[in-house]
Amino acid sequence: MEDSSLTEDQPDDTSGGEVGAPYLAVEESIEVQWYFPVLRVSPKPRRIRVVVSGKVEDQATVSLGAPRIPVIIGRRAANVPPAVLLDTELPLETERRGYFEVHLDVPPSTIQLPLRVSMEDGRERIFQLNLVVSEDGAVLEGQPSLARSPAHQKRYEGWFGVGFNYLRYTQDSNLVAQAFESFTGPSFFSKGRARLYRDWAALVEIKMSPGSTSGSGDAELGAIEVGQGAYQWWIYSLEALYMPTFLQGRIFRNPGPWGIRFGLQHHSMPFLLRTQETSFDIVRAQVTMATLGFQHEEEVFRNWDFEIFMRYQHPASGGDVFHISPKFAFDGSLGLIYNFRSGLRVGGFWYGQWHEYNFSQKRPDFDPALQIEGSQSLFFSNVELRLGYAFD
Repeated sequence: MEDSSLTEDQPDDTSGGEVGAPYLAVEESIEVQWYFPVLRVSPKPRRIRVVVSGKVEDQATVSLGAPRIPVIIGRRAANVPPAVLLDTELPLETERRGYFEVHLDVPPSTIQLPLRVSMEDGRERIFQLNLVVSEDGAVLEGQPSLARSPAHQKRYEGWFGVGFNYLRYTQDSNLVAQAFESFTGPSFFSKGRARLYRDWAALVEIKMSPGSTSGSGDAELGAIEVGQGAYQWWIYSLEALYMPTFLQGRIFRNPGPWGIRFGLQHHSMPFLLRTQETSFDIVRAQVTMATLGFQHEEEVFRNWDFEIFMRYQHPASGGDVFHISPKFAFDGSLGLIYNFRSGLRVGGFWYGQWHEYNFSQKRPDFDPALQIEGSQSLFFSNVELRLGYAFD
């Protein structure tokens, strides 16, 4: 059995006890957050490198809980010496935060991996992990609360998306109550994400959403015409994302990281500017906003990720079109992503934002009599299909 070429043709080895028999030990109150197994290329022929990882509440020692490891290949079973399968030297000490990994080189099979976790205060527990390995992936059976390992996330991500967007714009001033709606496309989205450290990532996003209107509104002076009615709403974001390994939770079925997302956004956004007594144009107003919110990611099904974030947006500076006094502004997103083993990702996303603020128009080159002030609201909704790639 010491031969590294473990195959179905190998004779049974049931020495050391019945295959799959439980190994008895006193079980203390020790909880382990197990992570989804990760596949890597094995240096051994006809083998698959599988990384099994977990996290305990504090530093601990991880060792093998039995002298041999039960392996089932097809209808054949064997109790295999650990040296045949393990590429990690056991026992091992966990990291400071309790994280550990065990690497195995195995053929497609079912592995009953007994791992003993021993705490410094004397508590001890043996976990019998049922690991099912195939060419397509590895599954830890009987573990209902798996999460994605923070140590095996790809370092870089790039995304590009195309979609359609809806905008409802209202402006109430001392002169006019004006509103328009726009549903158009295509909108474009691009994003880069870099993991700077295990808990920290940097995000850069650019979003362009077009729209247009030629409508008019009612006012004391009669109909208000919109002359230049086409626009493009550009959003540039530079943010940091802090997702500590200890902050885990679930919305659906599997624990995933929660984090804090914060930074700066710059908006080149539509604004109804009064150009003549009864005429308006849509122009770009420049607003820089500070953002603060949360983000959550979890694997809801095998290879399927769910992502949600919501941010409060606070205007930090405006341009030369208006003075702004915020009431409230926030944005958020929901996404469902399919992950291919190659690193390719495909996802459907909804993004929305709602801005409410008071304004006073300022254009030094305009007649003071044309200046207006009031409040305006922008409700924006966008649906996109995005293609991404993750790599180290």
